[in-house]
Amino acid sequence: MGIIAQTPAAFKRALPAILAKCKGDMSSTFQALLIELLEQMRILEERIARINQWIAAFVKNSVLCQKIQVIGGVGPITATATVAAVGEAKEFKNGCHLSAWLGLVPRQYFSGG
Repeated sequence: MGIIAQTPAAFKRALPAILAKCKGDMSSTFQALLIELLEQMRILEERIARINQWIAAFVKNSVLCQKIQVIGGVGPITATATVAAVGEAKEFKNGCHLSAWLGLVPRQYFSGG
């Protein structure tokens, strides 16, 4: 059979050759299961593409998401997740408290006023 890279794309590319090469060696049930798996992967990829379009449309209309995306390495998914979790961040006293809540810095323990 050979070695296949551990990616969905590599699996999809290799599956037809695997099925052709092993036609007599694998049961028809197993072949059907592999074909079903390939179909499920196709359906998931379509759903992921559709959801990515929804996220992109949301980001396009969200000022907060657009502001967050200015940060290097932050894309649409992280921006929308941050807005969903944090909102406008008005409940945080300052950026240090928000950073601690996000887990970006150690927890802040303040004493006194």
